Amino acid sequence: MATARDICNRGLRKARVVGHGDDPAAEDAAAALEDLNMMLAAWKLAGVDISHTALVLGDTFPLADEFEEGTV
Repeated sequence: MATARDICNRGLRKARVVGHGDDPAAEDAAAALEDLNMMLAAWKLAGVDISHTALVLGDTFPLADEFEEGTV
């Protein structure tokens, strides 16, 4: 299973904030994590409750593998 860090890193690469094989700067990783948490909270407000609690970068991503790419 992926971690929140994996999801954030993939999102930052997809947005071309960091290059493939590069690690994001701490501030970029923190901003991506904040965005991920806000997105998951917005899903709950829209009726998609995944029992989300705020994630930290080392936490396991709370959805099954098949939902990773859609979240990224």
